[in-house]
Amino acid sequence: MAFSYDSYTGNGSTTVYAISFNYITSTVVVSGSPKGIEVYLDNIKQTSGYTIDTSLDRVTITPAPATGVNIQILRRTPRALG
Repeated sequence: MAFSYDSYTGNGSTTVYAISFNYITSTVVVSGSPKGIEVYLDNIKQTSGYTIDTSLDRVTITPAPATGVNIQILRRTPRALG
C-alpha cells in the first residue's frame, strides 16, 4: 500500500503532473520494474511512457492521457535501498 499519492484526471492534452509528496530521490528508478514512484493509468501500472524529473518534482506522461483517464502517482518505498 502506498503511503502517499497524487490523483489526476486526464484531459487529452496535459502531460506534466506535479508530485506533491516527499520521497527519497535515490529510490526512484524508472524501468521495466519501476520503484520509488509508480504511475497508474485507470488502475494499470505503467512500465513505460513516462519520465520522472526529481529536480522539479514532476511526472511527464506521453502521450497525454485521454479525457477521463484516472491518473495516480504513488510513492512506494523499497524495503532495501540499493
